[in-house]
Amino acid sequence: MALNLAKGGSLSLRKSNGSVLTRAIVELFWSPNGAKAPYDLDATALLATADLSNPNDFGKANGTDDVCYYGQPQTRAIQHVKGDNRNGQSAAGEPDEIMQMDLNAVPAEFNVIPVFITIDSAAQRGQTFADVQDPHAILKDADTGEVLARVDLTGLAAGSTGAIFVVLKREAQGWKAENVSMGFPGKDLLAFLALYGVQAGY
Repeated sequence: MALNLAKGGSLSLRKSNGSVLTRAIVELFWSPNGAKAPYDLDATALLATADLSNPNDFGKANGTDDVCYYGQPQTRAIQHVKGDNRNGQSAAGEPDEIMQMDLNAVPAEFNVIPVFITIDSAAQRGQTFADVQDPHAILKDADTGEVLARVDLTGLAAGSTGAIFVVLKREAQGWKAENVSMGFPGKDLLAFLALYGVQAGY
């Protein structure tokens, strides 16, 4: 049974037999709005280091090598396995974008993996998450397909064009997932990555 994480909730990532999860999949879903121009949501994840005792510390990345996004779909620990969906028009029930994470491949110096979404060209198109239909993410065990958590992207700040929707945090043994569900008004991909100290001409 999926655990629907409420905002601020967290879940230790364990298989149903209690063993530590080593590979995870994040699936991103949304539906097109027929009354609006197509929405292009992009799933992005990166490796970062944070002070886990400080809830206000998002973390900092070491550079661009460990940023997994539509322009760099393969990194040493994370990869896009379905490609860049630009309109949310996948077959019914199918995810629009999929990212797979090899948690054993995350170097020891990194302790957080933020996963977030942005709307491509949102400012130019006058788009925000307010008009996106049914945006949500599902976290799965990549080996068994077991659904571990579902996060609905609701209640974001007015005008949000980017959002942190889940952060994986390293524990003494394994990882836990935390539902952040924090929207950022007016943020494009470059500005959003800058929150993690990533400066690049994507």
